[in-house]
Amino acid sequence: MTRISFLSVWTKVIGAILLLAWPAFVMAGDVTGPITFVIWSDPPDIVDEHGKYSGPQADFGLEVLHHAGLAYQIRFGSFGAGYDQLLKDPTAFAVDVVRSQERENQLTWLTRTARSPELFVTMTGRKKISSFDEARALKAIVVEKQTYWHQELLRRGFRNLIEVYEANNSARVLRSGRANAWFTGPDSALYAWSSEGFDTSDLLIGDPVAFDDTYMVANKNFPKEWKIKLIDAVKMMAADGTIQRLSAQDHLQVQIPSQDH
Repeated sequence: MTRISFLSVWTKVIGAILLLAWPAFVMAGDVTGPITFVIWSDPPDIVDEHGKYSGPQADFGLEVLHHAGLAYQIRFGSFGAGYDQLLKDPTAFAVDVVRSQERENQLTWLTRTARSPELFVTMTGRKKISSFDEARALKAIVVEKQTYWHQELLRRGFRNLIEVYEANNSARVLRSGRANAWFTGPDSALYAWSSEGFDTSDLLIGDPVAFDDTYMVANKNFPKEWKIKLIDAVKMMAADGTIQRLSAQDHLQVQIPSQDH
């Protein structure tokens, strides 16, 4: 929420560091920076042919880092590989992780960044799907692997799934008729559909069946000094109007941290 044609190439470079913001390194206790900003390759979050990152994750996270004045590097790739780095790398942070009981003690939770709807997308002329019960009766539902949409369906016991990587693949599967519905978010569906050159008027978007609160998070051993700077940066962004601008642009619902850290 010319660029998308390069996405599949970049996402294959899962372990690569694609952008170094400043060459400076910083120390925080026993941890040496720069901070590693992890971005999932989930349209509309993309990197274009010029190495420019855009989308809700990049827009918000880069503003936080700039306001905090911290050196950083970006790691762009799949959710699975990115989440694994969050667990293992004490310099890692991200801005789009759904909070769950399983993850509660795995990460440092900094502040909520968005409330995202989950829904079923079908095509014009087909039945609108606006409940999990309706979806259970379908022959096949397409969903991207290693996403919170995928996890939600698995948690609810769905087995009628076509599992793919990347939203553009889901769009093609739905349009081909191989799947009766696509479980996703509205922004991701519309962006991927239009980037394939398909007419968005062909999409029939169901009512939200669930909502996910996504958070700005960091590794469990993320240095306290950096955590304080990032939280203070969000407060500065609220004061100078940056949060309001990004909320209108990217549909964010940022929760401003309290005065204590």
